[in-house]
Amino acid sequence: MSLEAYARDQVIDVFADSLKVVWIVAVAIAGASFFTVFIGREMGLRKELNTAYGLDEGEKRDGNMDQAVSNNKSILTSHGRASASTIDDT
Repeated sequence: MSLEAYARDQVIDVFADSLKVVWIVAVAIAGASFFTVFIGREMGLRKELNTAYGLDEGEKRDGNMDQAVSNNKSILTSHGRASASTIDDT
């Protein structure tokens, strides 16, 4: 079930024309994006790294990790996320 020769040529021409339109639009968007980079202002990166996720300031300053672990265990058991038997006291 193929098309007649003239119909097939018309389909190929329509498809090629549509690809030309897509190509032109893509090049226009890429060109506009390229020149937009020069308009945008520069944003500096952070110079400090904050890796103390989930610790209170007092626990971080004191370095008392046992206190932080026991606080986290009590939070887990009070919210029902873990039972007291599943948390081992190491």
